[in-house]
Formats: sequence, C-alpha cells, structure tokens
Amino acid sequence: MLNVYRKNCDLPMTNAADNRGRHPGLAVVINQGTQNKRRAVKQDCSSNPTLSGKQVAVAAATDRTGTFDRINPEKLESAYWDKITINERTISALDVFDRYQSDYSSLRSGYFLKKLWQKSIPLGSTEISPNMIIDEYNRVPDKYNKCQFAIARFQQHCFFSCVPLSSSAGNPITGEDVLGSFPSSQDCKLGRARFMEKCLVKGWSLERKKGHLITRQDVFDAYEESGAQLESARWMADCFVWSQPLKDRDGDLITGEDVLKAYQEIKAQLELARFRAACFEKRLLLKKRDGTQIMNTGADVLDSFPKTQKGKLGRARFMEKCLVKGWSLERKKGHLITRQDVFDAYEESGAQLESARWIADCFVWSQPLKDRDGDLITGEDVLKAYQEIKAQLELARFRAA
Repeated sequence: MLNVYRKNCDLPMTNAADNRGRHPGLAVVINQGTQNKRRAVKQDCSSNPTLSGKQVAVAAATDRTGTFDRINPEKLESAYWDKITINERTISALDVFDRYQSDYSSLRSGYFLKKLWQKSIPLGSTEISPNMIIDEYNRVPDKYNKCQFAIARFQQHCFFSCVPLSSSAGNPITGEDVLGSFPSSQDCKLGRARFMEKCLVKGWSLERKKGHLITRQDVFDAYEESGAQLESARWMADCFVWSQPLKDRDGDLITGEDVLKAYQEIKAQLELARFRAACFEKRLLLKKRDGTQIMNTGADVLDSFPKTQKGKLGRARFMEKCLVKGWSLERKKGHLITRQDVFDAYEESGAQLESARWIADCFVWSQPLKDRDGDLITGEDVLKAYQEIKAQLELARFRAA
C-alpha cells in the first residue's frame, strides 16, 4: 500500500478503513463533526500527507471528502474522467483515489493509479511512479493471490514496455523476476505461460531456472499445466507449421493428427481450418502416428471452414490466396475456382472492404466480374463500393492505378 500519513498533527485522525484492520491510506480526515472541528483540523495540521515519501498537496480535501463519501467510487471515477461536477464541486484524482482506498479488499485504487500513470496525470502534486502502483497492489492478507497476480501482470507490462522497475532491494527487475512473481495457483498459470510464450516469440532469453533457458517445449508444458486447451492447441499448431518438434506427456513427437484432434476436442473448427490451410500453403504433410497420411487437399481445406461469418471470410481469403498464387483449386468436382467465385465468396461473407478491393484489383487487371444481377462491374461500381464504407485512401489508390 502507499505509505501515506500526516505529520505534526495534534488532532487524532478518524478513518473508517483503519477500524477494519488496514493501515492508513491517503490521509484525508473524514470528520462528521461540527464545522469548528473541521476548522481545527485545518489550523493544527501544518504539513501535507506524503505518498511513498513524497509530499502530496491535498488542498481542502477535508471538506471535499464529506461531499463524495457516499457516492459509489466507480461512478465518481466515471464523473472524474467525464469532467462532470457534483454539487457544483470539481472532482479531483485525490477524491477518486481516497474513495477507492476505503475498500481495502479492492484493487481498484491500484488500477486507478495505473490509469493515471499511463495518461501522465499526477496525483495531486505528486508524479506517479511504477513502484508506487506496485506498492498499492501489495496488500496483506492476499487470500486468493489476486494482489500478487496484479503485481505480476503490471511487472509484465513494464517489462515488455521497457519501463524500468526496481525491487525492494533496489535491484532492477528482470524477466526471471517477473516469471517468479506469478502465483502458483491454477488461475495464474495461464498468465505465466503466456509471458513465457511472448518472451520466446520476441527472441528474449529467459531462464526457467539457473542455466536453463525457456524453450518451446517449456511453453507447451506450461500451457498443458494451466489446462488452457485452446492456447495449448494453437501453440502445437504453430510449432508444427514452423517445423519445431514438440513432445507430449509420454515423450512421443506431436504429429499433425495430434493437432487436429486437439482442435476437434474443443470444437475449434475455425482454428482447425486455418491450421489445415497453413499446412496446405506450406506443402506440409499431415500424418498419423503410424505414418499414414491424412488427406489435406485444397477441397478438404475449403470444406473444413465453418459456416459462420468468420468461417466464410476465412474461406474466401483462402480461395483468393490460391488463385493469386496460381494453385488449382476445386470448389466442387470438375469446377476450378475462378475470380468470380472469390468475389461471390466475399459478398457472402459480408466483408465489404475485401470485396471492394477484389473488384478493384480485377478491374485494374482487366478481369471482368459480374454483380448479383449478372451485370458487368464497372469503374463506377468500384468507386461506389469504396465510398459506401468511407475507404477514402483505398479509393484514391484505385483512382491512381
């Protein structure tokens, strides 16, 4: 928590949160007494509170708190960002922060600090630092590891954004520190696995333990341990497509059949179709464990796309890619995919931008297309298609071409 306290104050502080076992938050006296007591507080308190050792100007916070203490803190924050006044009083960041701190079990005060930090907005007269946010997240007891998980995620954000952070000992926080900060609970294992994957994809060296760099196998094992079936299947598929071998729990090499089964078990039909399409484009053979080949022709890929909106768009894009690359592709037996078929597929998917781009390309390369009424598409039709979706840049490029 932020270490905020008053100095040289002769009057006792009254803070509802202190009576619930929490240490003091932002020092704002919530005095429900008479106006004379409020004046006494302002006269006798000669210095401002400190925020992580820094002075914070609270102005007339004593009077302000009495105005906002019964307002829902989330509504108060919304009013702050929307610059809405309440009872003719302007809401400050300090007001919102103090209302959030009244609930010790909530992390919203930390989230609010983070939002201020990201927008470069000070808290009072104090510039917010990343370590202040971590201090605010750090609460005891942390029954469900939600505080520690919030710290780990914020450290991860700073690590990938190259924002310097230091530990309590003053040492800079490394990737290994971030990895170790994730709690061991089941809910947090997925965040840990995603962090490992992102570091590996970015090419950043990361040690799981001393002398052991994180590998693709470690990422897969982490996803398996977290129980995240979709992420695990995606990682298997990516490694297979890029010819990076992985092993299952029994030590056997993962095959194309294993990837297909992983997607089928969770009914991820769109992901399965994309995997088949990637293997088809790279000319990768899909085999079973006994070496038997699984058919994966262009027609098989087309049939694997679901009938959903995203599935129709993926199907149209696959058809376009095959046509542009000059690969023969059958929509049905004896019927090769044509440019008209691609256009019709985009129209069916409702992808207006892709449809407009396709008719523009065909028009530029003198490839005739017909609309739904059977009329030839003209340059005017292309212009109207771009104008309808306000694709001004694409329209200009078409005119230039």
